[in-house]
Amino acid sequence: MARGPAVILDGAHNPDGAAALARAIAARPERPRALVLAVSADKDVDAIVAPLAAVVDVIVASQYGQARSLAAPALAARCRVHGGLVECVDDLAAAVDHARDAVGMGGCVIVAGSLFAVGEVRPRFRPMAVDPLAVSDPAHRP
Repeated sequence: MARGPAVILDGAHNPDGAAALARAIAARPERPRALVLAVSADKDVDAIVAPLAAVVDVIVASQYGQARSLAAPALAARCRVHGGLVECVDDLAAAVDHARDAVGMGGCVIVAGSLFAVGEVRPRFRPMAVDPLAVSDPAHRP
């Protein structure tokens, strides 16, 4: 039974993490590759995007469901500076669906840029009653 494209979930929320993920992606055989990216507004977005943009075929800029997330259109604009195809899908679940459709069976979808984003989509691929990664944002004070 067909299961869909390969899916990689990796926080990669800082420059070192993004560089390590880029090396891991480059070593994988699947093509095409779509990066679903959601990043916190206080992060060094360009240092996260640069290594990842070099190893994927499309970036789907999105946002996770907390106030700290950089808005998807702003993230898409930052991603475009690094070249390549960039699409913008505000809703993270819809962005993952869009990426899966775009790459097809032989491709790879990577969700990265924030532990909150990974926590939000993780139950889809590893069902759990509650995903502890997406419960709260300790840096957000209402």
